[in-house]
Amino acid sequence: MKDVRREEEYMCTGGMIELIKMEQGAWLEMYLADKSSSERGLSALMRLCQRFAAR
Repeated sequence: MKDVRREEEYMCTGGMIELIKMEQGAWLEMYLADKSSSERGLSALMRLCQRFAAR
């Protein structure tokens, strides 16, 4: 079990966003469409990922 943990890497928010882009593109488009600007949308997505990573 310790060997498995040694090979794991930290999940950073940039990596989470890239994964969302690849795997959940339709959801991301809808999420960003609800925001007033693309900058605010990306900022909100970054905060969402940061809050998730802090859990």
